[in-house]
Formats: sequence, C-alpha cells, structure tokens
Amino acid sequence: MALFLGSCSAPAGNASSTGVRLGPSPLWSNRLSTSASYTPPLVTSGTVFTLQLGEIRAIRLTNPGSVSWTTRVAGADIAGASNLVFRHGVLLLASMGSAAIRGSTGEVLWANPSPSLRYQAGYADADSVRFIVPRGDGRVVAFEITSGAELWNTPVASCAFGCALSGVSIAGDTVYATGIVKGQPGVGQEGLVIAALDRLTGTLLWSVVDSTLGGGINTPPVVAGSVLLVGSSQGWYFGAYDRFARTWSWRRRAVDGGPYQRIGVAGDTLVLTGADPVIYLLNRATGASYVEGRTRGSMYEAQFCGRYVIAMSPELRWFDKRDGRLLAARLPDDGGFTRALTVSGDTALVITSQGSVVAYPCTP
Repeated sequence: MALFLGSCSAPAGNASSTGVRLGPSPLWSNRLSTSASYTPPLVTSGTVFTLQLGEIRAIRLTNPGSVSWTTRVAGADIAGASNLVFRHGVLLLASMGSAAIRGSTGEVLWANPSPSLRYQAGYADADSVRFIVPRGDGRVVAFEITSGAELWNTPVASCAFGCALSGVSIAGDTVYATGIVKGQPGVGQEGLVIAALDRLTGTLLWSVVDSTLGGGINTPPVVAGSVLLVGSSQGWYFGAYDRFARTWSWRRRAVDGGPYQRIGVAGDTLVLTGADPVIYLLNRATGASYVEGRTRGSMYEAQFCGRYVIAMSPELRWFDKRDGRLLAARLPDDGGFTRALTVSGDTALVITSQGSVVAYPCTP
C-alpha cells in the first residue's frame, strides 16, 4: 500500500495550508547552549546527556531548564561522536578519540587521543566491561570501561584502499559490525562489509564483503531477532541480513535515496526514511510495505514514539503508525531546525540548529 502526502512544512505557531495541524507545544526547553549537534541526546538515570560542539552537558529531568554540569575532554577529539553510551554510571563516547565521563559529576575518567585522522568512529556500543568502537580504518577496538585500556583491536576486512565502519551492535557474545569497503583507486566503487567478532576476545568469526552492491552500509546494524537491519544512503537500498545463515532475508531498493540513520523497530514493524522523501513502514520479516508515505523533502531520521512515528526534516513531524498519515508538524520555537532526535518512553527529544534541547510529547 502506498500513501502519498503533500507538503508538511508548517511554521511554528501556524497551521499548514495543507490541513496538517500544528504539532504540540514543547514539554520543556533548555536554551542554555547555542551549539547545534548531530549526535542524538541520551536519556538515562533521570538525566539527558548531550554533546554539542565538543561540550558534554547533563540536564536533570527534575530541573530541565538548567544544566547540572558541562565538561570538555582535553585529551581526545570527541566532537563528532555518532552516539553516546551509558554503562555503570559512566558516559562513553568516541569520534577521532574516545573518552569516559562520570555521569554524576562530569569528571573525565580517561581520554584516548586519535592515532590518526582516518579513525573517525561510527556508532559504538558497550557491555558491562568493554566500550566497543568501530573505526574509520576498518578496525573494531574494545576499551576497558574503567581504565580506557585497549583490550583488543581487530580488522574486519582487507582494506587496502580504505574502509569506514558505520557501527557495531552487541548480541550475546557476538559483536556485529557494518560499513563500507572502498574499491580500486580512481574508480570510486564502494562495497559493503558485514562482520561478526567474539565480544570477549575480538576474534573475527566471519566477514562478508560484497562489492556488487554499489554503496556500502552507512547505518549502524540493528539486531532484530535473527537478522541485522541495515541500509545505504549512497546505494539506495535497505534490508535484513540473516546473521546466522549469512545471507539476505530480504533487500529492497529505495525510491530515491536510502536511510541516513538507525532503522526503527517496534514489534514486527520497521520504520525508516532518509534522503528519499518517503517514510517506509515495513513488515520486519519480509520487507513488504504496510505504507509508503511520500512528503516533500528528505527526512533525516524517523523513530517510533508510542503509537506514532516522529521524523525530522527540518521540522518535527508526527505520523500515524497504522496508516502513515501525516498528522502534525512543528518547527522549533527558537527559530531553528531539528538536528538530532531520540525517543525515550512517551517523549521525543531534539537538539535544534540553534542549540536548544527540547522535549515534545509523542502524542500530537
């Protein structure tokens, strides 16, 4: 089923001319920073953590209009971290370098500088002991959370002409990594890599490189049962890769550009969007479309939020999860655009282009 929608651009404070209503007012807004961010905020232990222009900030939900602490990491460049991870009271992040910060105080526990400018990290993950980082040189590295000591360091493929890992996800005792393997010099061809490593030792269990699919995987892998959900914005495809059979359960070509960010999962339903101005609601097992809702302009990310789907581009947009109808849209009240999104419970949090951290209800 395909559902085609008109423009949903609606300035804050005004209803859209297409009949899409104005989205709900913010639950709260913190405007104590002017720095934008593409790193999604992290909500845990009653605190919202953000990374904005290299500054880590903690906002307590008991007093969201203020900032509990701010800190910068002098010993490592972490400004471009893809995501924030929280384990055992410690905030972990990696970009060119990696670092650990005490969540209660902002104290920097350790910081590892970047060995090279090639080592921009992808989407990281952690277990109770290890902070696992996928690097831009095709290696996955595990650091001990308490000390920052390197526990293992494993290449996932032969990267003679370059690799870039988009992310890792942990499932049991296995770490799954995805990314891009570059082709011959001057040709510009990019293939995908999907690999599995032993979580404890870093031993490479298996690695699949496919150069027949133009454009490698740029989204972090999402573990959903027996499959890894992945996508390529450059290659205009997305799909489910069976992590046991090591073959595609299904794969689909996007209409006009693949996803930028993580694919959202709620039960048997997936949601994704990206450069393609379409929001896809799909069956997780088969990839068949429940709804394909077309809007004007690409959407950077979409996630399930209660009974609804929330997407960014450049305003915040609320869709009905059942039929893909666009219900409401709202630009941030600070005059900016949405830049980073996360969903926590019945609340969506965004960071705007003006640096505000804003919470909205899932229900439009």
